Amino acid sequence: MSRIGKQNLNIPSDVQISFEDGILSVKGPKGELKKNLNPDFVKIIIEDGSITSEQIRNDKFSKSIWGTYMSHIKNMIEGTQNLFERKLIIEGVGFKWEVKENKLQLNVGF
Repeated sequence: MSRIGKQNLNIPSDVQISFEDGILSVKGPKGELKKNLNPDFVKIIIEDGSITSEQIRNDKFSKSIWGTYMSHIKNMIEGTQNLFERKLIIEGVGFKWEVKENKLQLNVGF
């Protein structure tokens, strides 16, 4: 059994989710994401502000894809609510960096 697949995901109030014909659509304040999910292996249930899933088949692939689908759905919800952010850590002696007009300029040696 998949621990991630068994979890219920809460749908935030500003996110709309629909699952039709194998296409999961997540629409939030920062954009919209769509993903094809095969309905032959996992059943996606959207009701009362939460998402649950159930295995349809009892084979090894279905068990593995069950948790993967729920992880994808969780990431899609987060992606439509928050902008992508990358944090950069610069460590070392002699490294110089500065931001000029919304661009990062790096001087890292050779």
